[in-house]
Amino acid sequence: MLQLAQNSVIRIEAPEMNGLYRVIAEDPAYPDTFLFRLQEAQEEEAGQSVAIQKVPRALLEALPESGKLERIELVSAGKHLLPPERLSERERVLYEFRRKVMRRFLDARDLTRSYYLTGGIAPLAKQAMADTKCARSTVYSLFRLLCQYGFDSGSLNPRFDRCGAPEVKRPAGPNRCKAGRKSNAELLGANSDVVQPGCGEEWIARVLAADTKIRTPKPRFNDRYQIIIQSFSPGYRQTDQGVERIPPLKGTYPNRRQVRYLLNQYPLLKRLRQSTTTGHFNRNIRGLRGRSWEGVAGPGHTFAMDSTIGDIYLRSQVNRAWIIGRPIVYFLVDVWSTAIVGFHVCLSGPSWDMAKLGIFSATASTDLLVGLWGVEGDVWSLNPAPGLPYLILGDRGEYLSAGASETAISLGFNFDYAASYRPDMKGMVEVLHRIAKDQQYFFVPGAMDARRKEMELRIRKETSAYTLPEYVNYLAWRVQLYNLHADRNHRLDTTMISAGVHPSPAGLWRFGFETGIGYRKETATEKLITHLLPLHSGAIRRDGIFLGRLEYRSDLARAEEWTTLARHAGAMEIPLHCFPGSLRQVWTPHPHSSGLLELTLSDQAIAPGNLSVDEYLDAQMYQSRMRADLEHESVTAMFHALERIEAQARRAKILTRAADEEYSGAKPTITEARQIEAKTHDEGIASAMTATQASNSSPLAIAPGNEMSKRSLQYAGLMDQILGGLAP
Repeated sequence: MLQLAQNSVIRIEAPEMNGLYRVIAEDPAYPDTFLFRLQEAQEEEAGQSVAIQKVPRALLEALPESGKLERIELVSAGKHLLPPERLSERERVLYEFRRKVMRRFLDARDLTRSYYLTGGIAPLAKQAMADTKCARSTVYSLFRLLCQYGFDSGSLNPRFDRCGAPEVKRPAGPNRCKAGRKSNAELLGANSDVVQPGCGEEWIARVLAADTKIRTPKPRFNDRYQIIIQSFSPGYRQTDQGVERIPPLKGTYPNRRQVRYLLNQYPLLKRLRQSTTTGHFNRNIRGLRGRSWEGVAGPGHTFAMDSTIGDIYLRSQVNRAWIIGRPIVYFLVDVWSTAIVGFHVCLSGPSWDMAKLGIFSATASTDLLVGLWGVEGDVWSLNPAPGLPYLILGDRGEYLSAGASETAISLGFNFDYAASYRPDMKGMVEVLHRIAKDQQYFFVPGAMDARRKEMELRIRKETSAYTLPEYVNYLAWRVQLYNLHADRNHRLDTTMISAGVHPSPAGLWRFGFETGIGYRKETATEKLITHLLPLHSGAIRRDGIFLGRLEYRSDLARAEEWTTLARHAGAMEIPLHCFPGSLRQVWTPHPHSSGLLELTLSDQAIAPGNLSVDEYLDAQMYQSRMRADLEHESVTAMFHALERIEAQARRAKILTRAADEEYSGAKPTITEARQIEAKTHDEGIASAMTATQASNSSPLAIAPGNEMSKRSLQYAGLMDQILGGLAP
């Protein structure tokens, strides 16, 4: 049996009554039902009066059996659902007046009684006009709103949002004047031969077509306007300089204001996309589509890795007067907890070899890192210490390298990358780079802020003061402070709050592992060293074990006399794994087991252990650069020495030839000549000693010009000291 009630909505598909109807009055005591036909969206609503149809109930009751009548649920417009307190002041005043006018119409009993007793709403309309002093047309207009949108007070809400016909185009044309106010010239009554016409459909089409041909990102409006107006040129003309466009006549093209208005009709999202490239839009302008930790199981599951150039100039440990440039800083961040789990500082360009060192810093033991870098205290302040993750999110260049695939397969982790030019896909580590740069600007000597344009905030590189280990210590302290005290209150849910989780990255990290959602894969230190640290070729020579010119020692090598073997069998090549940030120790495969043998830097090495490989190479390059100058100095000194030697030989030959020519007597033998030479030498020494004794009694005993006697005396004294010291 059909059950109808006042304000119900039904759909009738009978040929004579096809459409939607709202029940206005229904009383089982009477044989008829009063219905109002609802206007659909495609029907013109203006100019029609309230048409209520009186339909026999018997006819309506027969329709459901044939499937031609059904009750439906109408969803009201959003504005009609607003309560009075959410209306504006102006809307609320009008709403209260309307509700007062239609007070009796909202009472279902009064409305039903009026229809069944009088056949209409005339009595209710007269009472409403008497109570509120309103016009009859106002009552019937408001009654139509109730019939169309429902018999409740929300249907009387003002619809100021529909005023002005939003999004309805009014292009100028033969039958429509230019929209908007008159120009100032027209208001002042000035006579003008040409009046700027309004934008008609033809102009609109030409402007939009010309704008479509302009490549994205669109240029500035002035340049954009000039390109668009070129399409309104009537043609070309030949001049002495060549072919040129004919400028359009006044009034035959839209002005700047009209073109700007047409371009602003594009939706906001489309205008944003037109203003920049697709990559920049996706990185910096698009709306946030989710959180970085969505889909991450827990701490230790996914590490995001990225590198940046540090905004600081470093000094060399070899000589602090040397500026060695800006470092490359790698950060590894746990995506779920946002904790920093590893970082590496180097002077070489970004590459997979350097990225592996960042992974090494996140997975190696804390004691090993402290020994290599020389930092103070716990590096990460995380409990438990980080291990190998399930997934590492890096850059595309690193991902496509063969070394990355081999390392991932060997150590047992997955490697993925973000799309090209999309750093926002691992935005957490990008933000940490920015935070680190912003914070170090006011604390690190020589730091610079590349984003600051003011000259007074730029720091000259000459003011730098930190060496590489000192900068690493600074970053380690910053990492500890960040992991322990960065505010993560927005990440705490009710479960974390009840468990007393500290709102910091370290607190989230610890909570994840305590609840069993953390991922941590321990890997032997020897395996990390083998697969993550760079491999170099060393040499076992007879004078020691060397990596380049650096000497390393080991108790095992000394006990097994590796240098003795190299002395007799020849130098031997040996593989050495080295941490580039420190020269303190290297590792080589153990000759008698499956582990690694640690070699420490010799005390007699040419470089200290706290020096990095890059700084050591810098010193070697500086020395090699000076080698040419030193060689030139040596050649120059040798050249002068040879000249003196040759000059002395020439003088000796001349003197000898002159002596041979003057000598006429018999010549002594070699033995006799040596005896005569020795006797002459002894007499010279004796005379010098006599002169010395005389000088002790009288300072004038030795003539000032007797220099030979002085030299002989000094020579004799030195010989006496030497012979006396060697005597038994």
